[in-house]
Amino acid sequence: MAAQIKKVFQQTPGVVDVDWYVEDPQTRYDMKVDVEKAALHGISPADVTRTLQVGLGGTNAGLLHDPHSREDIPIELRLGRSDRSGIEDLANLRLPMPSCVQIALQEVTNLQLTPVCIARICNQWFT
Repeated sequence: MAAQIKKVFQQTPGVVDVDWYVEDPQTRYDMKVDVEKAALHGISPADVTRTLQVGLGGTNAGLLHDPHSREDIPIELRLGRSDRSGIEDLANLRLPMPSCVQIALQEVTNLQLTPVCIARICNQWFT
């Protein structure tokens, strides 16, 4: 209904500015660990969470001690942008199992998609 009202304002002569505080609908992805499935594969929920966190944001792997630099240089491990830009890519991240075999993250998680609207009011974002 709000979109219809916005359209009316945009087509009304004399209206010079139509402000819109609601972004287009977005999808929220909730990936929850299936504790039973993870346990069957010998994987802890913490391992699943850590893998997803590293996949999305990277992790600090240490410092490079370069004698030609004033300060040590942080080493960060992170997936390439193309490998972390889609939910399918993240769901296919591989987890090592105790048997030295790897399993996809989607095998031990449940993915829930929820449509959300995001609004900006006074420069703060709300869902």
